Amino acid sequence: MTITVKKVTEDSVAKACAELTKEGLKPTVNAVRARLGGASPNEVAPLIKVWKGKQPAVAREEIMLDPSIARLIAQQMVSLATNAAQAAEVRAAEAEENVQTLTENGQLLELRITQLQAQLEACQAQVQQQRGQLAERAQEIETLRNDCRAAMQASETKSASERAAAEGLRQELVRAQIRIDSIGGLEKALAAAQDQLKEAREALAAAQQSAAVSEARTVAATERAQQAEAREGTLQRETAQLREEVAKGHSSAQQLAATLATMSATLAASTCVEHNRKIKDGASELATGGLQSRNQKTAQSKTS
Repeated sequence: MTITVKKVTEDSVAKACAELTKEGLKPTVNAVRARLGGASPNEVAPLIKVWKGKQPAVAREEIMLDPSIARLIAQQMVSLATNAAQAAEVRAAEAEENVQTLTENGQLLELRITQLQAQLEACQAQVQQQRGQLAERAQEIETLRNDCRAAMQASETKSASERAAAEGLRQELVRAQIRIDSIGGLEKALAAAQDQLKEAREALAAAQQSAAVSEARTVAATERAQQAEAREGTLQRETAQLREEVAKGHSSAQQLAATLATMSATLAASTCVEHNRKIKDGASELATGGLQSRNQKTAQSKTS
């Protein structure tokens, strides 16, 4: 808030002096300043003197007195004038001292007012600067809030994508299990074909032995041998086809395992690392179990 010092004019001082005189009061510097509501003593004192100089002198009436009485009155007047002059000089000295004190006080007040105004301006500038800083902080806070909301939304989107990828991987794992089960069926069919081939060879050997023992059964044995050979050829072709299908199944299983490994590696960097690890372990166990089952059946076939 700016401190405003009321401007003092000759008219305002004259009006205040007239009002004080009319009220029976002496128009001193302090009385006039109080009547004006505050003013600098340096400005009020000269204007009071100007007002006093403009006041008309009081007219004196001539009175006829006895000369002796007139002399006594004159003596009394001289004495009173002397005393009044002395008192006036004392009052003038006091007034000058008061004026000097008031002048010094006024100068100090003016200096203090100037200092306070400078402090006020500095405070106002500081407040304005702090308001600007507060506005900047509010803008930074709003920006951080927007960034947090965007990060949360991106995280939710990424989580949804990872969940969808995990679900796709789970479905692929189910399909892989179905393929592995089908490979087990092919291995069983291959083992059965090998058993039939073995039986056919044994039948051929028995037929050949029967042909050597009995000439009478040569034709029948030959026919059975031919049938056995035909059957053997058929079984060999079926066995070859089954082997091709098994090889294709193994190739598909290997490709699927590679795909699962790639997808697991991709998901390893996401928040679903533990879930993907379990899926990968399950796929490896299924693939290992299928291969062990196939190897066991192959070993059994060779042993038979």
